[in-house]
Amino acid sequence: YVFPTGDVYVGSFSDNMFDGEGRWTSHEGDHYAGHFQAGLRSGKGRFRFASGARFVVWGLFFVVMHTSILSGA
Repeated sequence: YVFPTGDVYVGSFSDNMFDGEGRWTSHEGDHYAGHFQAGLRSGKGRFRFASGARFVVWGLFFVVMHTSILSGA
């Protein structure tokens, strides 16, 4: 699904909301891959900002940060 803003969602829907496994990419290049429930991030997933910073997320919370900037990789 492509939003008028240019954001893109590829994945499962239920009742016209994101539900199940999916990938969302913003028009600015941010990216989330993981589980959705009732239109919101739910459970474990991975979020990558356009800047390159990467996070493991649980639901709406960023819980563990992984970034090449901090690790020097």
